[in-house]
Amino acid sequence: MQFNAVQDGNRFSVKWVLLKGIYVSKIFRLTIFSFFFGLFQKTIISNGALQFDKSSQPVHCLWGWLQIGEIIPIHDAKKDEFKWAHYHPHFSKETQENNTLYISRDTLKLKGKELSVSGAGIFRKHLPSLQLTAKGQSNTSFWALPLFMFPENEQDALSYHQDKKRWRKDEKLTFLSLVSRGQEFVWDTKEQTAALEWIEEIIKKANRR
Repeated sequence: MQFNAVQDGNRFSVKWVLLKGIYVSKIFRLTIFSFFFGLFQKTIISNGALQFDKSSQPVHCLWGWLQIGEIIPIHDAKKDEFKWAHYHPHFSKETQENNTLYISRDTLKLKGKELSVSGAGIFRKHLPSLQLTAKGQSNTSFWALPLFMFPENEQDALSYHQDKKRWRKDEKLTFLSLVSRGQEFVWDTKEQTAALEWIEEIIKKANRR
């Protein structure tokens, strides 16, 4: 599962590509940042075997990130330069026009600043800030998000979530009832300082040793 944030940058010329239902705009001055999320549950050792802790609730959590540095059609990526990626199943579908290879930046870049963090990776440890499911909820698809993500109109909403009935907020958080299916959800940060600082803080905190 993938949660994408669109941030202003200075990377791409105009082009649109479609990959598994998500339109990725390669418009000039646009960069794409992705958080990846999945369903997780606490585990225990019982009788020498690893098992799910039935007393805990499964939750949606962020587990990794990627900031796109290059977007390359698979038919252009057969060169030795990309031999390291040829194991991936997408290379068996070379004839599909929109089959695309996404390569991360070497280092993360936010607000025009290069950070001492890899452009892609997996979080080293779990923190409460990585949990998307609202605290105490049995419904894993009821999310608690930062207040700045509340959409004031349909254009500001996370993709596939334009229905206002799915959203509400209180003084501190935005709450979202997630659609039942979806592989990529896209949200435009509109260069909000709070949004970019949130991304930076999450990545730095979850990667401290």
